[in-house]
Parts: sequence; C-alpha cells; structure tokens
Amino acid sequence: MKPFSEAYFPIRNKLRKFSRSSIIYAARQTLRTPYKNKMEEMQSAPAQILLLVKWTLQDRMMDHDQGPAITVQQFGEIRQRLWEVPDEIGMQIVGPERPMRLFLRRMLRSQMGFQAPMDAGFVREAALLARLPANHRLIRLWGEPGAQHHVRGR
Repeated sequence: MKPFSEAYFPIRNKLRKFSRSSIIYAARQTLRTPYKNKMEEMQSAPAQILLLVKWTLQDRMMDHDQGPAITVQQFGEIRQRLWEVPDEIGMQIVGPERPMRLFLRRMLRSQMGFQAPMDAGFVREAALLARLPANHRLIRLWGEPGAQHHVRGR
C-alpha cells in the first residue's frame, strides 16, 4: 500500500500536461455520451469524471489555457488510471476485510444524484442547510474563518 498522494500525483501530473479548459470540455463530452442501456449509463461513473474536473480546478499550478488540448480518448485513459487508485492505497472495493455493503455505501452517495430522474429534490441539501443558524456546527465546519457560508446567500 502507498499513501494517497503517491497515487494522486501521477494523475494530477498527467492532467497538468493539458489545458484546463480542454479537460473540462473532454469531461463534458464524456458526460454527454449517449448510452445504449441503463447498465452502461450506470457504469459510466459520472462522479469519477467530475472528480477529475474538481482536481483540475483545484490545481493552482495549472494555467487555464496553457498546454495542448486533451482528447476524449486521453481523458478516458486518465479516468481508467483513477480506477486503480483504491487498490493502490489499500481501499480495495471488496475482500475479506471489505464487504460489498461497505463498497455500496461509499459509492451510492456520490452516484445516486446522477442516476435518478431530475426533480426538485436536488436542492434538498442546500435548502436544509439554509435553515440552519449561522453559528450552527455544520455551517462553522464548512465555512472558512470569517467567511459567510454561501448556501445561505449572505
């Protein structure tokens, strides 16, 4: 097993070779891919695609449009590499110490929003947080010191 950083850095470094805007565009194209059936759609793992976008946007060393454009195929190769990370850092999906129910619990939360029909429920969490007082533990936990929490629109 290795630390997360040793598994993450090679992926981040591959992403850094390409322009940020092209990575976002490749992710968008990948998310818009039509699927033949529901099973293929579920296997597309949209949360994984968005994780790569998140890492790209959080990388302060990556310039917006510096570097060549990434192709959808290259983006897919980096996504494939992301599937190997849990095994490398000791978070195997299933095994004697990791039953399937724990895997499902970990994966379902991030995937369910993408695999459910769109309805007003997508704003449920934000609406619940908006009801909390400014000094609530959750608001303090997610907010930066001295900053107002953006969910409440302050």
